[in-house]
Formats: sequence, structure tokens, C-alpha cells
Amino acid sequence: MVKIKILVSGLLSYDSGKTTVAKYLAKILREKGFDIGVSKPVAGHSLWLQPYTYEYSMSYKKLVGEDVVELKKYSGSNDSIEMINPLNMATLPLDPLKFLTIDLYYNNMSMINTYKLAVISRLTRCVSKDYVETTHFIIEDRYRLLSDSLRRSIDKLSTTLEPKPEPVSSEEFYKKILEASIDTDRCLEILEDKHEFLIIESFNDVASPNIYSLKSDLVLIIAPGRVFIYSGERFREVFKMILYIDSLEKIDYTNISTWPLSKDLVRYIREIDSIEIPHILDRDLFIDSIYRLSDKILSLLSYKQYSK
Repeated sequence: MVKIKILVSGLLSYDSGKTTVAKYLAKILREKGFDIGVSKPVAGHSLWLQPYTYEYSMSYKKLVGEDVVELKKYSGSNDSIEMINPLNMATLPLDPLKFLTIDLYYNNMSMINTYKLAVISRLTRCVSKDYVETTHFIIEDRYRLLSDSLRRSIDKLSTTLEPKPEPVSSEEFYKKILEASIDTDRCLEILEDKHEFLIIESFNDVASPNIYSLKSDLVLIIAPGRVFIYSGERFREVFKMILYIDSLEKIDYTNISTWPLSKDLVRYIREIDSIEIPHILDRDLFIDSIYRLSDKILSLLSYKQYSK
């Protein structure tokens, strides 16, 4: 079986349209007869802004966001939510009254990195293709800074999740994030072995969610209204150039702050092609654009025989 990996990342920090493009691309490639796997190795959600995250997590009894559920649904994947998304973090706004000054509150709420705002998290290790180990965590010092009503919401969610969340400090959680980042590579290896096509969605505008996804054949960078297609090989080379390394094995997971963003790479790479993507409200034109994107991908990967 031919193994193809496609990495999807955003040009903007939020609302680039990664999940929308990725899930419909998965759906159309499945309609064309391909066995499709999907992955979002790292996911972050706001329980405040994305209430479906809360509802899905209660239903699955695992912390999970709407985008991961949608990727699984549209791809027709039988893989577990945990294997598709091994590292999940959820945030909630902190209570301004818990801070001495408005400046302290603002500085805490303006942190860019989701892991610094996470209140609850799920970490999953893919031990084998049939077995995963999952742990949930409550980040205690963040939990204590929530309003009473939001703490009650977290308490209710915690009683549903399996296994029950363990309390950790922010410092302990950061160490666990680093360990989990390495484990996400193993999940991707297993998924690649199971499927003909593997579509990997990155985290926000991070160039790549982990090392293994950098070994993709093609990279799609999504901006509102347009998809840019890049060579996976060229993308890897520029990624290594930015980090001043000559091998992916030398990437340091312990220094997340140096991890490149998509914009850092594409300024050095010429795209193979780009396709305009209309707003999904114009459904017929949107679906047609995703068909054209799938045709272009298959053409670039030298697939000659396939059916719409």
C-alpha cells in the first residue's frame, strides 16, 4: 500500500480554516476510494468560546475538541479519538478578582502559548495499534484562579472523564507536555502504517506539530480564502535551516519557544501552486474548490487513475 502524508497548517494564529479544508479534503479523497487516516497531534481549545468542546468531552468521556470529532467523522476513520489527537489542552478565562491588579490579570490572559493557559488536559501514549494509555490533568494553580461557576463546570467535567484527572502544578504540566510531544510521533507512525493517506492538521499556525509530521509528502498552508501547496521535502529543509540543524533527529522538543511558525518557513519557499477557496457558505463553489485541490494533490503525487 502506498503511504502518503499531507501536513496542513495555518498562516494565521486563528481562523485560517485548517480544519474545514482538512475535513472536506479527507471526505473527498475517501469518496475517490482512498483509505484515509487523520491526525491532530496537538489540540488546544477554549471551553469558554467553544462550548461544543465541553459537550463532546462529556459524551466521549475524554477531553476532546470539535475539530478532532469533525476530522474523524468526515474521514470515516475508525481510529480512536485518543490516537487521532494524543495531546489535548483546554483553557478557560481566569477571574479578574483573583489578581492584585488589572495589569497582572491582563498579562496572564494575554499569554500566547495555550499550554500556559491550560486548565485541564489529556495526554495519550500510543503503546501499540490497539492499545493507548491516557491520563487527564487538572492544572491546580490555574484552576484556583477560575471563578466559582467555572470551577463547578470543571468539577462536573472531571467526574465524567475517564480516567479521572490528576492534579498537577504548571511546572509539572510543562514537563509532561514535553514528554507527550515525543509520544505524538509514535501515534503518527501507527496511523501511517494503518492508512493509505494520512492528513495531519497542525496546531494553530505552528509549522509542524511534531517531528514525524515533517516527513510529509506535501504541505498545505491555509489562509482565509486560499490554500498554498508546498513540497514536503523543501519544507523540511527550510525547517532545519531555521533551527540551524542538519537532521530532524537533532530537533529539541524541550525548547518549544523556538519552534518555527508557518510564516517563518514560507517566506523562503516558493509554492508549487495555490487554489482559491471560497467561503463555505457558498457551498457548491467551496466543494468544487476542494475537488480541484484533491485533483492537484493526486496529480503531484503521480496518481493517474482515480474516480470522482
